[in-house]
Amino acid sequence: MRLHLTVLLLCMCPIAALGNDGDETLRALLGKSDVVVLGEFKFQLVGEIVESGVVHYQGDFKIKQLIKGTEQGDRRIGGTIKVTVARFENEPADRVPELRLNATSILFLNCSQGQGKPTYMTSDVWLGVQPSSSALAKSLSRLVKEPPRQAAVAGLTAENDRLEKEVESEASVARRQNQAARRKPNVQVRLDGNWRLFLPAGFEYQATLTAEKEDRYRLMPGGLVFGASYEVQGDYLVSRPSDDSGESGFKWKIQSPYMITLVEQPARLSGDYLGAVFVRHSPAAELRLQEEVSASELNSPPRKTKASRSAAK
Repeated sequence: MRLHLTVLLLCMCPIAALGNDGDETLRALLGKSDVVVLGEFKFQLVGEIVESGVVHYQGDFKIKQLIKGTEQGDRRIGGTIKVTVARFENEPADRVPELRLNATSILFLNCSQGQGKPTYMTSDVWLGVQPSSSALAKSLSRLVKEPPRQAAVAGLTAENDRLEKEVESEASVARRQNQAARRKPNVQVRLDGNWRLFLPAGFEYQATLTAEKEDRYRLMPGGLVFGASYEVQGDYLVSRPSDDSGESGFKWKIQSPYMITLVEQPARLSGDYLGAVFVRHSPAAELRLQEEVSASELNSPPRKTKASRSAAK
Protein backbone atom coordinates (compact mmCIF):
# COMPACT_ATOMS: atom_id res chain seq x y z
CA MET A 1 0.00 0.00 0.00
CA ARG A 2 2.80 2.39 0.93
CA LEU A 3 4.61 1.54 -2.31
CA HIS A 4 1.51 2.30 -4.36
CA LEU A 5 1.03 5.66 -2.60
CA THR A 6 4.67 6.60 -3.16
CA VAL A 7 4.45 5.77 -6.86
CA LEU A 8 1.21 7.77 -7.13
CA LEU A 9 2.79 10.83 -5.52
CA LEU A 10 5.86 10.59 -7.75
CA CYS A 11 3.62 10.44 -10.78
CA MET A 12 1.57 13.43 -9.64
CA CYS A 13 4.56 15.73 -9.02
CA PRO A 14 5.43 16.21 -12.73
CA ILE A 15 1.74 16.72 -13.47
CA ALA A 16 1.51 19.44 -10.80
CA ALA A 17 4.61 21.12 -12.16
CA LEU A 18 3.25 21.01 -15.70
CA GLY A 19 -0.06 22.36 -14.42
CA ASN A 20 1.66 25.37 -12.89
CA ASP A 21 3.51 26.09 -16.14
CA GLY A 22 0.25 25.74 -18.08
CA ASP A 23 -1.49 28.17 -15.74
CA GLU A 24 1.03 30.85 -16.66
CA THR A 25 0.30 30.35 -20.36
CA LEU A 26 -3.45 30.50 -19.77
CA ARG A 27 -3.10 33.58 -17.58
CA ALA A 28 -1.24 35.29 -20.41
CA LEU A 29 -4.02 34.45 -22.87
CA LEU A 30 -6.74 35.53 -20.44
CA GLY A 31 -4.87 38.75 -19.74
CA LYS A 32 -4.91 39.79 -23.41
CA SER A 33 -8.55 38.74 -24.00
CA ASP A 34 -11.73 40.66 -23.14
CA VAL A 35 -14.04 37.68 -23.68
CA VAL A 36 -13.54 33.91 -23.65
CA VAL A 37 -16.35 31.68 -24.91
CA LEU A 38 -16.96 28.01 -25.58
CA GLY A 39 -19.33 27.10 -28.44
CA GLU A 40 -19.59 26.29 -32.14
CA PHE A 41 -19.80 28.01 -35.50
CA LYS A 42 -23.23 27.87 -37.12
CA PHE A 43 -21.92 27.96 -40.68
CA GLN A 44 -18.88 26.78 -42.56
CA LEU A 45 -16.27 29.54 -42.45
CA VAL A 46 -14.56 30.83 -45.58
CA GLY A 47 -11.21 32.56 -45.22
CA GLU A 48 -10.34 35.94 -46.75
CA ILE A 49 -6.71 36.79 -47.36
CA VAL A 50 -6.24 40.34 -46.11
CA GLU A 51 -2.47 40.38 -46.70
CA SER A 52 0.28 37.91 -47.41
CA GLY A 53 0.04 35.07 -44.89
CA VAL A 54 -2.84 36.65 -42.92
CA VAL A 55 -6.32 35.16 -43.27
CA HIS A 56 -9.56 36.36 -41.67
CA TYR A 57 -12.48 34.01 -41.10
CA GLN A 58 -15.84 35.59 -40.26
CA GLY A 59 -18.91 33.81 -39.01
CA ASP A 60 -21.63 33.44 -36.36
CA PHE A 61 -20.59 31.72 -33.15
CA LYS A 62 -23.18 30.21 -30.82
CA ILE A 63 -22.16 30.46 -27.16
CA LYS A 64 -22.54 27.42 -24.93
CA GLN A 65 -20.42 28.70 -22.05
CA LEU A 66 -19.32 32.25 -21.20
CA ILE A 67 -15.97 31.70 -19.50
CA LYS A 68 -14.81 35.31 -19.27
CA GLY A 69 -16.80 38.49 -19.71
CA THR A 70 -20.22 39.65 -18.57
CA GLU A 71 -23.49 39.00 -20.34
CA GLN A 72 -24.35 41.81 -22.75
CA GLY A 73 -26.94 41.55 -25.51
CA ASP A 74 -26.25 38.44 -27.60
CA ARG A 75 -23.13 37.71 -25.55
CA ARG A 76 -24.78 35.14 -23.32
CA ILE A 77 -25.31 31.40 -23.12
CA GLY A 78 -27.45 30.46 -26.13
CA GLY A 79 -26.70 33.77 -27.87
CA THR A 80 -24.92 34.18 -31.18
CA ILE A 81 -22.17 36.72 -31.85
CA LYS A 82 -20.30 37.64 -35.03
CA VAL A 83 -16.65 36.70 -34.77
CA THR A 84 -13.55 37.37 -36.88
CA VAL A 85 -10.81 34.79 -36.50
CA ALA A 86 -7.41 36.14 -37.55
CA ARG A 87 -4.84 33.48 -38.48
CA PHE A 88 -1.38 33.15 -39.98
CA GLU A 89 -1.70 30.62 -42.80
CA ASN A 90 0.56 29.94 -45.78
CA GLU A 91 -1.16 26.83 -47.12
CA PRO A 92 -4.41 24.90 -46.63
CA ALA A 93 -2.77 22.53 -44.14
CA ASP A 94 -2.32 25.46 -41.72
CA ARG A 95 -6.09 25.75 -41.23
CA VAL A 96 -7.27 24.46 -37.85
CA PRO A 97 -10.13 21.94 -37.77
CA GLU A 98 -11.97 23.92 -35.10
CA LEU A 99 -13.17 26.35 -37.77
CA ARG A 100 -15.35 23.82 -39.56
CA LEU A 101 -19.13 23.68 -39.25
CA ASN A 102 -20.47 22.44 -35.87
CA ALA A 103 -16.93 22.04 -34.49
CA THR A 104 -16.89 22.95 -30.79
CA SER A 105 -14.06 25.28 -29.83
CA ILE A 106 -12.91 27.84 -27.28
CA LEU A 107 -12.29 31.36 -28.56
CA PHE A 108 -10.15 34.06 -26.94
CA LEU A 109 -11.61 37.35 -28.17
CA ASN A 110 -11.18 41.09 -27.95
CA CYS A 111 -14.32 43.19 -28.08
CA SER A 112 -14.68 46.47 -29.98
CA GLN A 113 -17.71 48.52 -29.04
CA GLY A 114 -18.80 50.56 -32.02
CA GLN A 115 -22.01 52.49 -32.68
CA GLY A 116 -23.83 49.29 -33.56
CA LYS A 117 -23.36 45.84 -32.10
CA PRO A 118 -20.00 44.98 -30.57
CA THR A 119 -17.56 43.18 -32.83
CA TYR A 120 -15.23 40.38 -31.76
CA MET A 121 -11.82 39.31 -33.07
CA THR A 122 -9.47 36.66 -31.76
CA SER A 123 -6.83 38.14 -29.44
CA ASP A 124 -3.98 35.93 -30.66
CA VAL A 125 -3.28 34.82 -34.24
CA TRP A 126 -1.73 31.55 -33.05
CA LEU A 127 -3.67 30.59 -29.93
CA GLY A 128 -6.94 32.50 -30.32
CA VAL A 129 -8.79 29.31 -31.32
CA GLN A 130 -8.48 26.17 -29.18
CA PRO A 131 -10.24 22.79 -29.42
CA SER A 132 -13.01 22.36 -26.87
CA SER A 133 -11.87 20.57 -23.72
CA SER A 134 -13.65 20.26 -20.39
CA ALA A 135 -10.27 20.32 -18.59
CA LEU A 136 -9.26 23.50 -20.41
CA ALA A 137 -12.64 25.12 -19.72
CA LYS A 138 -12.38 24.26 -16.00
CA SER A 139 -8.85 25.62 -15.75
CA LEU A 140 -9.86 28.85 -17.48
CA SER A 141 -12.90 29.26 -15.23
CA ARG A 142 -10.72 28.72 -12.17
CA LEU A 143 -8.12 31.25 -13.28
CA VAL A 144 -10.77 33.86 -14.15
CA LYS A 145 -11.92 33.79 -10.52
CA GLU A 146 -8.41 34.56 -9.25
CA PRO A 147 -7.69 38.13 -8.06
CA PRO A 148 -6.20 40.20 -10.88
CA ARG A 149 -2.48 39.51 -10.79
CA GLN A 150 -1.61 42.80 -12.42
CA ALA A 151 -3.53 44.76 -9.79
CA ALA A 152 -1.91 42.72 -7.04
CA VAL A 153 1.55 43.31 -8.49
CA ALA A 154 0.77 47.01 -8.94
CA GLY A 155 -0.35 47.15 -5.31
CA LEU A 156 2.83 45.46 -4.14
CA THR A 157 4.92 47.80 -6.31
CA ALA A 158 3.16 50.85 -4.89
CA GLU A 159 3.64 49.55 -1.35
CA ASN A 160 7.30 48.85 -2.07
CA ASP A 161 7.76 52.37 -3.47
CA ARG A 162 6.08 53.81 -0.37
CA LEU A 163 8.35 51.82 1.96
CA GLU A 164 11.44 52.84 -0.03
CA LYS A 165 10.43 56.50 0.26
CA GLU A 166 9.93 56.09 4.00
CA VAL A 167 13.35 54.48 4.36
CA GLU A 168 14.94 57.23 2.25
CA SER A 169 13.15 59.87 4.33
CA GLU A 170 14.30 58.28 7.60
CA ALA A 171 17.84 58.00 6.26
CA SER A 172 17.74 61.65 5.19
CA VAL A 173 16.54 62.71 8.66
CA ALA A 174 19.29 60.61 10.24
CA ARG A 175 21.90 62.22 7.97
CA ARG A 176 20.67 65.72 8.86
CA GLN A 177 20.69 64.89 12.55
CA ASN A 178 24.19 63.47 12.24
CA GLN A 179 25.39 66.56 10.37
CA ALA A 180 23.78 68.82 12.97
CA ALA A 181 25.44 66.82 15.74
CA ARG A 182 28.79 67.22 14.01
CA ARG A 183 28.32 70.97 13.67
CA LYS A 184 27.28 71.34 17.30
CA PRO A 185 30.19 71.91 19.71
CA ASN A 186 31.12 68.64 21.35
CA VAL A 187 30.64 70.08 24.85
CA GLN A 188 29.44 66.79 26.31
CA VAL A 189 33.00 65.36 26.03
CA ARG A 190 35.13 66.63 28.87
CA LEU A 191 38.76 67.04 27.86
CA ASP A 192 40.20 68.67 30.96
CA GLY A 193 42.83 66.70 32.88
CA ASN A 194 46.31 65.26 32.49
CA TRP A 195 47.50 63.97 29.11
CA ARG A 196 50.62 62.37 27.65
CA LEU A 197 51.82 64.02 24.45
CA PHE A 198 53.73 61.96 21.86
CA LEU A 199 55.49 63.80 19.02
CA PRO A 200 56.33 62.28 15.60
CA ALA A 201 60.04 62.75 16.36
CA GLY A 202 59.71 60.37 19.33
CA PHE A 203 59.65 62.86 22.20
CA GLU A 204 57.16 62.50 25.04
CA TYR A 205 55.77 65.19 27.35
CA GLN A 206 53.29 65.57 30.18
CA ALA A 207 50.59 68.15 29.45
CA THR A 208 47.39 69.39 31.00
CA LEU A 209 44.18 70.75 29.54
CA THR A 210 42.51 73.16 31.95
CA ALA A 211 38.88 74.14 31.43
CA GLU A 212 38.39 77.89 30.99
CA LYS A 213 34.74 77.83 29.90
CA GLU A 214 32.24 75.16 28.88
CA ASP A 215 33.86 74.56 25.49
CA ARG A 216 37.26 76.26 25.99
CA TYR A 217 40.51 74.87 27.36
CA ARG A 218 44.08 76.02 27.96
CA LEU A 219 46.93 73.67 27.14
CA MET A 220 49.76 73.76 29.68
CA PRO A 221 52.67 74.10 30.08
CA GLY A 222 52.81 77.25 28.02
CA GLY A 223 56.39 76.50 26.98
CA LEU A 224 55.16 73.82 24.56
CA VAL A 225 54.81 74.98 20.99
CA PHE A 226 51.17 73.84 21.25
CA GLY A 227 50.54 75.77 24.47
CA ALA A 228 47.59 78.05 23.78
CA SER A 229 43.90 78.62 24.40
CA TYR A 230 41.65 76.14 22.54
CA GLU A 231 37.99 75.96 21.63
CA VAL A 232 35.93 72.87 20.81
CA GLN A 233 34.40 73.17 17.32
CA GLY A 234 32.41 70.05 16.50
CA ASP A 235 34.84 67.12 16.56
CA TYR A 236 37.88 69.39 16.63
CA LEU A 237 39.92 71.27 19.21
CA VAL A 238 41.12 74.51 17.57
CA SER A 239 43.64 77.00 18.97
CA ARG A 240 42.31 80.55 19.33
CA PRO A 241 44.15 83.81 18.61
CA SER A 242 45.12 85.43 21.91
CA ASP A 243 47.33 88.17 23.32
CA ASP A 244 49.75 85.70 24.92
CA SER A 245 52.54 83.87 23.19
CA GLY A 246 50.37 80.88 22.22
CA GLU A 247 50.23 79.93 18.58
CA SER A 248 46.95 79.94 16.62
CA GLY A 249 46.26 77.62 13.71
CA PHE A 250 46.52 74.26 15.47
CA LYS A 251 43.64 71.86 14.82
CA TRP A 252 43.29 68.61 16.72
CA LYS A 253 40.85 65.84 15.84
CA ILE A 254 38.98 64.58 18.93
CA GLN A 255 39.04 60.84 18.25
CA SER A 256 37.58 60.04 21.68
CA PRO A 257 37.69 61.47 25.22
CA TYR A 258 41.03 59.67 25.55
CA MET A 259 42.78 60.39 22.24
CA ILE A 260 43.35 63.62 20.25
CA THR A 261 45.38 63.82 17.03
CA LEU A 262 46.97 66.87 15.38
CA VAL A 263 45.65 67.30 11.82
CA GLU A 264 46.57 70.94 11.03
CA GLN A 265 49.35 73.30 12.12
CA PRO A 266 50.33 76.91 11.32
CA ALA A 267 52.15 77.22 7.99
CA ARG A 268 54.83 79.42 9.52
CA LEU A 269 56.17 76.66 11.78
CA SER A 270 59.47 75.16 10.61
CA GLY A 271 58.93 71.78 12.29
CA ASP A 272 56.41 69.18 11.19
CA TYR A 273 54.21 68.16 14.12
CA LEU A 274 51.33 66.62 12.17
CA GLY A 275 50.41 63.26 13.69
CA ALA A 276 51.22 64.32 17.26
CA VAL A 277 48.93 62.52 19.69
CA PHE A 278 47.49 63.30 23.11
CA VAL A 279 46.44 60.16 24.99
CA ARG A 280 45.23 59.37 28.48
CA HIS A 281 43.67 56.44 30.27
CA SER A 282 39.94 56.17 30.77
CA PRO A 283 38.81 56.36 34.42
CA ALA A 284 38.17 52.61 34.45
CA ALA A 285 41.62 51.88 33.00
CA GLU A 286 43.25 54.31 35.44
CA LEU A 287 41.52 52.61 38.37
CA ARG A 288 42.59 49.21 37.10
CA LEU A 289 46.21 50.36 36.80
CA GLN A 290 46.13 51.74 40.35
CA GLU A 291 44.74 48.43 41.62
CA GLU A 292 47.47 46.52 39.79
CA VAL A 293 50.17 48.78 41.26
CA SER A 294 48.72 48.39 44.76
CA ALA A 295 48.55 44.60 44.37
CA SER A 296 52.13 44.52 43.11
CA GLU A 297 53.35 46.51 46.11
CA LEU A 298 51.51 44.21 48.51
CA ASN A 299 52.98 41.07 46.95
CA SER A 300 56.58 42.34 46.72
CA PRO A 301 58.93 41.64 49.69
CA PRO A 302 59.40 44.60 52.06
CA ARG A 303 62.45 46.73 51.36
CA LYS A 304 65.09 46.69 54.08
CA THR A 305 65.66 50.04 55.73
CA LYS A 306 68.93 51.12 57.33
CA ALA A 307 67.46 50.51 60.79
CA SER A 308 66.39 46.99 59.94
CA ARG A 309 69.82 46.17 58.55
CA SER A 310 71.49 47.44 61.79
CA ALA A 311 69.13 45.35 63.90
CA ALA A 312 69.96 42.31 61.85
CA LYS A 313 73.62 42.72 62.60
